[in-house]
Amino acid sequence: MKNLLFILLLVATACFVGCKKDKSCAMEGNWDAKSITVDGVETVGAGINSATIEFEACENNVGDFNIDFLYIDGTSEKLTGEYEVKEGDELRLTYNDGSFEDWDFVVKNNDLTLTGNINGTSMIMKFEKD
Repeated sequence: MKNLLFILLLVATACFVGCKKDKSCAMEGNWDAKSITVDGVETVGAGINSATIEFEACENNVGDFNIDFLYIDGTSEKLTGEYEVKEGDELRLTYNDGSFEDWDFVVKNNDLTLTGNINGTSMIMKFEKD
């Protein structure tokens, strides 16, 4: 009887682990910025006209990303690199120049929120799936 219970527990655990949705895959796709606050100050509509982020297909919690900023003055900036979903709800963005940022993230339905303290600056970025 103990062996049967042990086997059932192993099967249930394997199914739970094997069926768990990959969190990084929930981020795949294109996201449009709804809000970007820097130290509590909203920048969308003030300094930033628009921002989009694309998380490309993931494999083993790793994939490529592209971020496009269009500023009010008409200039633009493109940031690219690799993302990795770490333990819990932590996201690491490693840019092509080797620098990186760690963010906390939440994906809920079509909303993505990134929260971080980047170089001493509090940032909250909210996106909606395109």
